[in-house]
Amino acid sequence: MSDRIFAAIWLLLCLAGAAIAWQIQSEYSYEPLGPRPFPLGIIGLMALCALLLLRRQPDTVSWPPLRTLRHLAIMVMALAGYGASFEWLGFPLATALLTFVLGRLFGA
Repeated sequence: MSDRIFAAIWLLLCLAGAAIAWQIQSEYSYEPLGPRPFPLGIIGLMALCALLLLRRQPDTVSWPPLRTLRHLAIMVMALAGYGASFEWLGFPLATALLTFVLGRLFGA
């Protein structure tokens, strides 16, 4: 079910992106097609993948154990803390602290 929700939201985002990409224009013509086809092609491929994901049979969901979820939460908090402390701690100290936390988390 979550795959279908994700695919539906992604398809809506692709439609919004296509509407934005359709408005791209260049002030001067440097190639016959202009700047519009590349973003429209990429968005079209993403929309096709979202449609295929909508049509796919859903897999059975099996949640990971609580320990794994706790590790993921700690890792997200460590990365958020790294992003927040990067400027005032500096690269060496912030990266050393992140490396220490992630190393302990993965049993290194």
